[in-house]
Amino acid sequence: MKEKLLTIAVKNAKKQYGDIIKKEIMIRLDEEIETLNDYLELIYQAYIVVTEIKKEGAILISNNLANNSLLFYFLGLTSINPLPRHTYCPKCHIFSYGKRKNLQCDLCTSNLKEDGYNLPFDLLKNEIEKEGLVFRYASSKKYLDIEIIKFYPSDLIKLAERMMINQKEIEEFDEERHVKEVISCFDKCFYIQHYKKHSFFSFSPFVGIDELDEDAFMTLSKHYQINDYPSFTKMVEMIHGSNVIDSNILYLSKNDINMTITSKDELYLSLLNKGLNKDEALLLVKESRLDKKGCLSKYFEEKLIDLGVEDNFISFLKEISFLFTKGVMANYTKLSLLLGYIYLHDPLRYYEAYFSFTASSYAARTFSLPA
Repeated sequence: MKEKLLTIAVKNAKKQYGDIIKKEIMIRLDEEIETLNDYLELIYQAYIVVTEIKKEGAILISNNLANNSLLFYFLGLTSINPLPRHTYCPKCHIFSYGKRKNLQCDLCTSNLKEDGYNLPFDLLKNEIEKEGLVFRYASSKKYLDIEIIKFYPSDLIKLAERMMINQKEIEEFDEERHVKEVISCFDKCFYIQHYKKHSFFSFSPFVGIDELDEDAFMTLSKHYQINDYPSFTKMVEMIHGSNVIDSNILYLSKNDINMTITSKDELYLSLLNKGLNKDEALLLVKESRLDKKGCLSKYFEEKLIDLGVEDNFISFLKEISFLFTKGVMANYTKLSLLLGYIYLHDPLRYYEAYFSFTASSYAARTFSLPA
């Protein structure tokens, strides 16, 4: 089973990056598959189920730390690439880490693609060791749960499927090229209601990103330049967390969003860079939860002081209450950006789906002209 899964993953890796796979990609795949050895039969079962559901045109959004696995990405079990940020050419397959100002291939002049969210596998590995492996997916309907897969209905996905969007269109949508346009029309494209009973777009003709309100967006826009997809995703993460906006602005960076910490993944990597070992960093990340302000115990405060960690970072940890995982936020943000883009460029497609989705919320007179 190990060879079967690895063969599928490598085949898909070659489709994306070309026949010569970078050494660090193969090393990570080998390490992950060794770690997941006890679950390989179940992972293959999940691969078969998810592949069949996607063939029907359904959209699935991975809703947990499964996004942090490169193996799962190349098996199609998540659409979030956990590698560090990079650019590559889909045609001639040149590859480089980091961002580029010029997104045109130097060899063939094709448009380069940006990808990668820098998601550490350690977070998923730790969760599996503590709780076992379960895939959780948001979907338009409640599919039958199996041992390793749980499904949760999502109104955002229901609307997307009413618009005839499929998984392929989501994966091919170039969010980096269109994010500036959608952000510039924020007031038209995004509208949020906080925990409404029906859904966050039941009564509004706008695209929704759950809990992303305009006031918070405007507050962040005063401090940070949100002009690319990674910074937009960080903004969404910041708004979803608890006490994350103020603590980042006060203690980490008031002007550069790239210097902020907005997800569990970034916090974990920062703690490793500060000198904590993996077990200590994982334990401290776990302490950030909704029912508790500040994730810093006295033990870890003294530990960080001994390591010479700066005071502002320690103050940040004392203030934050809860951080989301980057993979989950990136999944929902990408779909919402696609809906926002369609709303701007093909409003008929959007409203046809929207009103069919929310028709029961409107009285007949809403659509009647006065006599």
